[in-house]
Amino acid sequence: MPLCIIDTNVVKFSPELPARLVVFLAERFNKPERTVMIEINTKKTFFHRGGAPCAFVQCRSIENVSKSENAKTAELLNEMIAEGLAVHRTRIFIEFVKVEYENVAVEGKLLERPDLIDA
Repeated sequence: MPLCIIDTNVVKFSPELPARLVVFLAERFNKPERTVMIEINTKKTFFHRGGAPCAFVQCRSIENVSKSENAKTAELLNEMIAEGLAVHRTRIFIEFVKVEYENVAVEGKLLERPDLIDA
């Protein structure tokens, strides 16, 4: 159940970005593409060293979130988002969040194990 939330002050993004993110994150988190969710929120009121385009990204997953795994993902994800939003790579901040499976419900039921999200 990888979830990628992008908040940005840009007005529009590349139409290919969501599909590219789904493929990349499914591979990165070793999950089926059908379990990956992408949310892109444009036109946010964001200021970081002025009003130039910037983005804050949250990547949430039940598994495969660790310092070593995040290091493998950060640069590639940063470049993909920079290209898709037309935001300079130094103006993108990524937060990786490990979600405990017992805090996730699917179809109204709490998960009993992380692998049940793939069912």
